Amino acid sequence: MSYKSKIGAGFILLLAIGYCSDDPQTSSAYQATKLDNQPKPTQLSQVYSTPRAEPALYSRYVATENLNVRHRPNGSKVSSVKFGDTVQIYESRPGWVRISKTNDASKWVSSTYLSVTRPVRRQTIQPSYSNSQPSRSAYYKNCTEARNAGVAPIYRGQAGYRRALDRDNDGVACE
Repeated sequence: MSYKSKIGAGFILLLAIGYCSDDPQTSSAYQATKLDNQPKPTQLSQVYSTPRAEPALYSRYVATENLNVRHRPNGSKVSSVKFGDTVQIYESRPGWVRISKTNDASKWVSSTYLSVTRPVRRQTIQPSYSNSQPSRSAYYKNCTEARNAGVAPIYRGQAGYRRALDRDNDGVACE
């Protein structure tokens, strides 16, 4: 056997050993089947996948009349959101939250004015004054008249109080 034929036979032997190796990760047969077992895209949409929508971390409600939306924390105002509106939170920093998706124009609001629960408008209750209370210009000739009107005792600062009706000057007339 010639020198060249020995080298050729040795090369073929090395290939055969690599092909039939006990280590499946290094065998040529494994490498060939690994490439064949790759999933093949069946549609064009699988080749060019669209990015998934960025999920919001959580949502909150606006708990003030108008909440300024800014282009960055403490930045200039770009818009506003109204009382009771729901905002989606995508990022949080101390005192501020981002309410815009990553690819959209940046929108930040102060987290101080956001609520976990839907806010309810508070009703302002106007005090009602009954007709039984004397007006500021009430005048009682004496304590008997004040008692008959149902306002005795009369305290200093109340309608109808006069120094003349407060004998001991303790701030309470017609006691």
